[in-house]
This record gives sequence, structure tokens and C-alpha cells, in this order.
Amino acid sequence: MDITSTVSVAIGVAGLAYAIYQGRQYRKLRTVNRIQAWFIYSKANNVTALIQNAVIRYQLVHRANLDAMMIEFLSKGDAHSLELIKETIRQVQLAEPRFDESAFQRWISQGKLNEKQKALFVQMAINDADSKERK
Repeated sequence: MDITSTVSVAIGVAGLAYAIYQGRQYRKLRTVNRIQAWFIYSKANNVTALIQNAVIRYQLVHRANLDAMMIEFLSKGDAHSLELIKETIRQVQLAEPRFDESAFQRWISQGKLNEKQKALFVQMAINDADSKERK
């Protein structure tokens, strides 16, 4: 075997080893992205619940003397938190290998979401299916 063949084989083996390494790194990155997407979803969901509870609590405590500006601020906070929830669901959708009814049921059984939260996930899945049909 001449020097050119030896160098070619060495480069090929090095390339294969690097491809295997990159594949493992990619899988690790996908796992980290999935974990982060669920963490952010959880925290955004908590914020949304707190804001919605604040609106209800404020209306109960101050029903005789509601401040329109306070209601407006709380309502805007609620609207923004709902948009944040939708975006975090989109991040979950991008991070998860499956985003369909069977995945939703699995996540419910795992405690990642409940039936009420599932409705927003279903909306995103429908949007995803619609966009795939257009392609």
C-alpha cells in the first residue's frame, strides 16, 4: 500500500470517528433542548396561573371599587403570558420527536400537562398539520 492510500484510509477513519462524535453531540443537544423546552413551559405556565389568579383575586377583593387601570394591566399581563405559553408550546413541539395525540396522552400520564393544558397543544398540532399539508 502506497502513502496516498494510507493517508486516504487514515482520513476516512478520522472522518468516520468525527461523524460518530458529532452524532452523539447532536443527540445530547436534542436532549438538553427538550429538557429546557419543558422547563420553560412549566415556568411560563406557572406565571400564567399566577396572573390569572391575581385577576380573579383582585376582582373579588375590590369588586365594590375596581380600578380600571389595574384591571387593564392585569389583563395585558394575562394576554402576554398566554402568548408566552403558546410560544413555549411551539418550543416543545420543535424539541419533541412526536407532537400528536399519543404524545399528549403520554405527557398527561407523565404529569407534564393536564387535560385543560392539552387543548393548547392540540391547537398547535392542528396548525402544524395544516402547514405540512400545504408543502
